[in-house]
Amino acid sequence: MVSDSDVKLEVGSLIHHWNGGEKKKCAMSHKKAGGSTRLGRDSNPQYLGTKVADGQSIKNGGVIVRQRGTKIHPGKNVKKGKDDTLFSIVNGIVKFTQKKMKKFDGSLKKTRFANVIPHK
Repeated sequence: MVSDSDVKLEVGSLIHHWNGGEKKKCAMSHKKAGGSTRLGRDSNPQYLGTKVADGQSIKNGGVIVRQRGTKIHPGKNVKKGKDDTLFSIVNGIVKFTQKKMKKFDGSLKKTRFANVIPHK
């Protein structure tokens, strides 16, 4: 026989205990267990591309093209950084040109160059 001092009643998912007229609630989780995932990481954008168009003016040290590899080669008054970024070494106007260059296999291909024409 069950005494009145310790009665357990289950209603839905809550369990109520009555001890001498006092009502107590058991701990219950409010969120489902989410688990962990191996995804969810993302890298920052690299902001590659042409920064100054043909005919625009540029200052000394200004970035002309940010690139991976040498899709565009440095021409007159332009240097190439260690990450293949092309930058100006004089103040002037940017001019993009194309020239046929001989590749390693002997074929001729068009190669693009970035040049800076100095201001007078």
